[in-house]
This record gives sequence, structure tokens and C-alpha cells, in this order.
Amino acid sequence: IPITSIGEDIITIGFYIFEGTKYTVKNILLTGVSLQEDRIKNILNLKVGNVYNREYIESDKENIKELYHSLGYIEAEVYEPDIKINGEEVEIEFFIYEGYQVIVNSITFKNSQVYSNEYLMEKIPLKIGSPYNEIDIADSRRRILEIYHQEGFINAKVSVETSFIENKAEITFLIYEGDIFYFGKPVLIGNERTKSVVIK
Repeated sequence: IPITSIGEDIITIGFYIFEGTKYTVKNILLTGVSLQEDRIKNILNLKVGNVYNREYIESDKENIKELYHSLGYIEAEVYEPDIKINGEEVEIEFFIYEGYQVIVNSITFKNSQVYSNEYLMEKIPLKIGSPYNEIDIADSRRRILEIYHQEGFINAKVSVETSFIENKAEITFLIYEGDIFYFGKPVLIGNERTKSVVIK
């Protein structure tokens, strides 16, 4: 309830705020993990010794899940953590299902007439033997498009097909090259004051 005082031409309203107890993170436990725990804890917003903020729980669950997906654990899940409060200290236990790690077993380029498979392989971030990562796949597709567009294949298109055999991924880039376009001689129209040679 606000405290109100009224003076001449002035109304003062004061609020009493009860902040509650400030809790400190005592420990963070990770159950079900095979990765180095420090690798996971380094990406968390919650840190041992810091003030506990329950709003970080959901974002940290998502951070852990994204880390696992980036390492090829495409079925990884992070369940609701167990939070124990003892006095002014908090212990948090995350429960993680890793699943199996998917590795890129093959990379194929179909319908590429201009560039060899070896050339394109050198230019993309995705590599055989690396963990399956959709970000790397998207970046590789974008890189292939850039290569074609820079050489005048402005209508080039690239799509991706992925198949899984147990814990191995087969990645296929389907390439439509289209026709090549060349930049022709520029024609200046409507210029009356500046010499054409200056503009060129």
C-alpha cells in the first residue's frame, strides 16, 4: 500500500518494497551427459557463485539443446531441471538426453557442369567426417550460390537433400546452374553536360 502525503501543490507517494531473499547458485549438476561438463557450463547464463535468476532457466535449457544440435546430436532434449533451495543457496540439476551423434558420411554435388566436386568441396564449410549441423549445411548452400552468382550465373539455384542411415548423414546439393550472363558495354542516355569518358 503506497504512503501518500499531501502538501501545498505537492503530492508525495512512497512505496515500501520487499525484495525477498537473494539466492546464490551453489552448484549446477548435469545428468546424462558425455560431453565435458565445462563445455556446457561455459554457455550457461547461470553461473556458480552468481545470483540465482529463475528467468535464465528456459534460456539455458535452449542453450544446451542448441549446443548438442550443433555437434550432431539431432535428437538431444533437455528436460525440466530440479531446483533445490537450502537457505539462501540454490542447486540446479539439468537432465539431458543426448541421443546418438550424427556424422556427415558423404557430400555430393549433382548437375554441376562448371565446377568440379573437388573445387566446390574446398569452398564450403561442411566437411565429411564432421558432426551433422544444419547451420553448416545452410552456409554451404549459400556459399555455392555465391560462387555461381559471382561468375555470372545469376539464375543459379541450389537445394539440399539429406538422408540418414543410422548415425550417418548423406548430404546432396542439387544445383541448377542456368545460363551465364555477361556484363556488356554500358550505354549512356540523357547525359548532356558531363563527357562520357569521365563517367566511364
